[in-house]
Amino acid sequence: MKKILCITGTRADFGKLKSILNYLEKNENTELHLVITGMHVMRQYGETYKEVLRESYKNYYLFSNQFIDEPMNSILGNTVNFLSRLAHEIKPDMLVI
Repeated sequence: MKKILCITGTRADFGKLKSILNYLEKNENTELHLVITGMHVMRQYGETYKEVLRESYKNYYLFSNQFIDEPMNSILGNTVNFLSRLAHEIKPDMLVI
């Protein structure tokens, strides 16, 4: 079984990823792991993580990687740190960004 780690951070990218995520979730040869982060988890952008959760993915991780007015380099550092720890734990065969 192949483990696939996918990342979604906005409603726009989720709309583009949704069909492949649903395929991977239903495929018996893959184990989907989905990181929900970025604008999805921010109140001022509508907490769109709720739309993602409606799809009922089994393995998902909500990660708040940014705060209001936080510099972009800090956001990138937060994200890379979390993803590296998660990838070490899951040991995915593929990463989809």
